[in-house]
Amino acid sequence: MLDKKQPKKQPAYNVSGFVAPKKVYKLGKLRSITYESAGNVYIHEFKNSGLPFLVYTIDGKSLHIIGGKYAVKNHEII
Repeated sequence: MLDKKQPKKQPAYNVSGFVAPKKVYKLGKLRSITYESAGNVYIHEFKNSGLPFLVYTIDGKSLHIIGGKYAVKNHEII
């Protein structure tokens, strides 16, 4: 849940050269995510009916969230 202090709007980032991985390995269902932005810590728990998967690339260098029922709106996962 977000506290009353909303982070400032951030520009979208253009990740030059990003290519979605063609093959990934599944670690498991992602139940929650914790992140820090503008000095605030945010924790989001996903609903059991729409859990996404946490996966990693074949080279083990990056993690990705795949699937699930959620959206990002105004810097909040809903």
